Amino acid sequence: MTSESERIEEVRKYIEATIAEIDGHTESMEKLFKIDRWSKDNTLYEIIINSYERHRNTLKRIQKMIDGGKVESGLYTLSVKSEMDMIKERLEKFENDLHKKETEKASESKLSNSEILDGFNEIKTGETGRMSERKTKQSNP
Repeated sequence: MTSESERIEEVRKYIEATIAEIDGHTESMEKLFKIDRWSKDNTLYEIIINSYERHRNTLKRIQKMIDGGKVESGLYTLSVKSEMDMIKERLEKFENDLHKKETEKASESKLSNSEILDGFNEIKTGETGRMSERKTKQSNP
């Protein structure tokens, strides 16, 4: 059985390794963000980077607690709220964009303008029939 000090040392090593991993992910995301500046997904990068930073800060606080230091609370809650607000705004934007696209698609006619005009001409000439039953006319060269 391991002693309490050995377990604490294992936890310290785990936290240090996890912080290093988070730092690596954050650095990669920042590089990707700089390369991908033209993308419309800047908010997504901000959310991801903020999430990494929040988790890193949490681990730093745990590390400080293990070492016997005093940890201030409240900052974690604020960063979570900010991140949640960013995600909520992004989801609302996606839902609004999707609804807008669905509305536009539903209002679009499945017939081309020329097919509609041909239909009006056929009505005028008495050659009426259902638009869906008509065969497309082949033009003679």
